Amino acid sequence: AMVRDGDDKTPRSGLHVSLGSVLEASGAKQLRALDSPRSAPISGDELRVLLDTIDRTGSIGRAAREVERSYRHAWDVLGRASTSYGASLVETTTGGRSGGGTRLSEDGRTVLRRLKDASAELEAIVSRPAPVTDQPPAVMVASTLEVLESGLGDTISRRFFTESGIRVGFIGAGSGEALSLASHGRVDATITHAPSMEREFMRNGWGERGLPVMQGHFVLVGPADDPAGVERVGPTTKERSIVSAFEQIARAGSIFFSRSDQSGTHLKEMELWHLAGIEPKEPWYQPRVGFGNREILQQAADRGGYALIDAATLHAIGLPGGLTTVWRPGSLRTRGNQSHHAVTHYTMTTVRQTVIRDAPAAVDRRAGWARQLSEWLDRSMPAILIEDSRGSRDIFLFQPI
Repeated sequence: AMVRDGDDKTPRSGLHVSLGSVLEASGAKQLRALDSPRSAPISGDELRVLLDTIDRTGSIGRAAREVERSYRHAWDVLGRASTSYGASLVETTTGGRSGGGTRLSEDGRTVLRRLKDASAELEAIVSRPAPVTDQPPAVMVASTLEVLESGLGDTISRRFFTESGIRVGFIGAGSGEALSLASHGRVDATITHAPSMEREFMRNGWGERGLPVMQGHFVLVGPADDPAGVERVGPTTKERSIVSAFEQIARAGSIFFSRSDQSGTHLKEMELWHLAGIEPKEPWYQPRVGFGNREILQQAADRGGYALIDAATLHAIGLPGGLTTVWRPGSLRTRGNQSHHAVTHYTMTTVRQTVIRDAPAAVDRRAGWARQLSEWLDRSMPAILIEDSRGSRDIFLFQPI
């Protein structure tokens, strides 16, 4: 969804719609757990843009080129979404005067309409929050994408609702976008991994409590033939090994894809370029504002580039064909080795009651529910990470603090 923040006239594109609820609202016949950490979730925004472009161009190939995806990736998204919905979302024709083409099926039009409605509803939530006085208990959390793409957000929502009867709604955004939404009182809490921004948020008096909830780490992915020779740097005991890998990419002029969205991943990437003494520039440096982790991975696969990605997302959704992990850290607990620069810490921050924008009675309740969620996570997060947060190869996606 595209939103505008305060007086800033620059559209922001880091917010993501949950596809599972959209398919369910559309009457899905065979809905699967799209947000499960053991399956690869589908980006609702990516499917919306793809369906909309197919509808306009009448061609999957032209639509894929226009949205900068490969033809195979476009078919993969359509296939998985059709399987989840239980019916084909597109119809293809061959021959004839027009030479054939692709159009949306009736089911495809239904899903597209629902996705557009959900996107509009999300924009309304973050731009004009409505009083929730007469609605069931709910906490709105703006969270970094890793939490949603790994399926952890869905686990938190399910378990907290079971124990408390309070719903948790997640808005997926980069850390900077999430904290910006919170500073304007549009959400009740955040989960982010941007320490400098989190400290500034608290200094400005917008946050009530910052709770460290877990840690993860980053890896570097790239083409299987590794044209920059990053793997020759290797995970060694040298503290600067990941920094040396960045130096190697810049020296070779190899393509590097960046989220460039003030997310925790982007801030970590910029920290590594700074440590390497490099100012990344086009044409080898390719910023992709508004792209999530999945889209960045696909771009790297399609064009033979490198990218920094969090390990949780990688384990949850896997690597597209043609990519491999060219650098990963060693022991996460050894601060003196190369792992130090690859570690990232996630914090849940509850928004100060005076910041929340809503009717006075609703503000009291929302702040109370957010505190309740924070206290519950403080007690429950270690067990959630051990019991319910594993990737497709039974690898822990995050680690307790």
